[in-house]
Amino acid sequence: MEIARLQLESLRQGNGPQKSAAYARVVQAQARLDAVKAGPTQGQIDVARVVVQQAQTALNQAGENLAKLTLTAPFDGLVSKVSVEDGALVTPGQQVVELTDIEPMHLTVQVDEVDIRQVRTGMPAIVKLDAVPGMQLSSVIDRISLVGTNDNGIISYDVEVTPTQKDPRVRVGMTAEADIITQSARDVVTAPNQYLRVDRRQDKVYVSIMQPNGALQEKEVKLGLQDGQNSQVTSGLKEGDVIAVDLNASGNSLFGGG
Repeated sequence: MEIARLQLESLRQGNGPQKSAAYARVVQAQARLDAVKAGPTQGQIDVARVVVQQAQTALNQAGENLAKLTLTAPFDGLVSKVSVEDGALVTPGQQVVELTDIEPMHLTVQVDEVDIRQVRTGMPAIVKLDAVPGMQLSSVIDRISLVGTNDNGIISYDVEVTPTQKDPRVRVGMTAEADIITQSARDVVTAPNQYLRVDRRQDKVYVSIMQPNGALQEKEVKLGLQDGQNSQVTSGLKEGDVIAVDLNASGNSLFGGG
């Protein structure tokens, strides 16, 4: 306003058109000053609010579009395979990236429906690798599938086994198997299953004990825990007894042999 007033004063000595132009500028400046002092009208506020809402809507839409174009991993892992090239067209449901969960590393094994009732989460297990003979990794059962799979009439359930110890020789994709320990016993007498003779008609188990004179004496034994290779002998056999297979004996072994 002061600048406009000085311009007006300086032009009062000039010609008519210059005075008129200066006066017009003064009037415009005064009008703008009055508008600023008066503040915005309700209409201007409403218009500004609509503009802000439109801008927010555009921002939200841009965020949604960006999210649709962004692949977010559901878990931490390693990208082990990329199935498409940059710029290629993809269809809904098409696999573009394979993500491998390597921490912690785990093994999924199938357990038969007959045995799954004995398996519980938290049970210990031993993982063995074909690529590293002799390696035995202490492990634990983490998850048991509630839904079984049917493979040619055989129902089995996926059981997730997680090693509790690490070894740098273990790699993703290695062939492995797991022995699940449902029960355990220490400091007990055991006998190999192939040395046991089962009389299924009388539901009794026998072993042939080597005598000092070289003869074999068959003796009934009681069994405790069993696995695929050995059985716990709770009575009828003591540590140090020498057992043998009597090929002439009748009956069946644990595996159905004569």
